[in-house]
Amino acid sequence: VALHGPDHPDVAMSRVELGLLRCDQAEYDESERLVREGLEMARRELPARHPAIATAMSAPGHVLLERGSYDEAIAVLNETVKLQTVKDGVTPDLAGTLHELANAHFYRGDYEEAESLTGRVLGMSRTLYGEKHPHVADDLVDLGAIQFEQGHYKEAEVFYRQALDMTRAWYGYDHYKTASNLTMLGRALVFQDRYDEAKGLLVEAVAI
Repeated sequence: VALHGPDHPDVAMSRVELGLLRCDQAEYDESERLVREGLEMARRELPARHPAIATAMSAPGHVLLERGSYDEAIAVLNETVKLQTVKDGVTPDLAGTLHELANAHFYRGDYEEAESLTGRVLGMSRTLYGEKHPHVADDLVDLGAIQFEQGHYKEAEVFYRQALDMTRAWYGYDHYKTASNLTMLGRALVFQDRYDEAKGLLVEAVAI
């Protein structure tokens, strides 16, 4: 504000970033207020199709998702997807927003829509980052979770094992993400009554 004045686009985006920080701190009311103020400022000061507006627009969707307002989050994120969609359809911002949208549908119990969106994100992640990137592993974990919640434990296991191989290769055997993957895989095995296999994985996760 001291450098640019109260209505500069940089000030708007700083409000958005501060709002997202407050979201990470679970201060949702302040977070939502800040990101919405930042978005309105960006809309006043920037052209309608400016990339910063799409970035700012995704922030309220993220906050609404984190606070459990899934219907509202879906509405906001759908509008953001329309704004971020470009001719080739593959950008990191769009992939990130679609990921948030898939999560909102997942937590609302819309597993079919969540699976469709996550499959789309997986394809985009592979195009953007390559076949073995952590973003690809995260997408596979999400697909596994969708299968798990529907009681498809064998299908979930397949996705979790693919993700675990990538996570170990990228982060190593003693990283918290590896522990998270081991835990999810272990749960999928428990629900298949494969207790000895599950125990070994879960003990490893606890050790990490």
